[in-house]
Amino acid sequence: MGWTFQENVSISFPYAGGQVNAVSNLLSIDSNQTCLVDFGSFAGETISSIDFGSFAGETISSIEASGLKVVSLSDSDDTWRQIQNLFDVLSVKYTKNPSISMSPRNDGHGVFFNCQGLMVDEADGQVLLTPSIFSDEVSTTLENRGIRILKVNPIQ
Repeated sequence: MGWTFQENVSISFPYAGGQVNAVSNLLSIDSNQTCLVDFGSFAGETISSIDFGSFAGETISSIEASGLKVVSLSDSDDTWRQIQNLFDVLSVKYTKNPSISMSPRNDGHGVFFNCQGLMVDEADGQVLLTPSIFSDEVSTTLENRGIRILKVNPIQ
């Protein structure tokens, strides 16, 4: 999908009358769509050096007021909720559990393939994020229609 994830990125933002310098994770789609990714505590391990939860919403509000977006991911959310949270914060449009025409014509008639996952439009086609494994025939048909398949495994 062409996204870039960077760990340990230095950030600075005003908070409580002072300037806070910290390290966090940065996800970028392009120069106009970036966000800090707060993993919080996964499996008891603090990944981000900022504990956003301890400041309630004030720290996140301060960071966002400085022009950065923040997405907080929680291990209580399933994989699909986490991906949707990222997409929502980055204003990525997606279709949940899309219905895809398997016929070459797009007149609303014919055979449709209902798929579990998320469909994202990109400049060069579409990407289907899915937990499903497809037959070779279905995979080939989707790829011929400009749909790349990205298999997503749930977080264990």
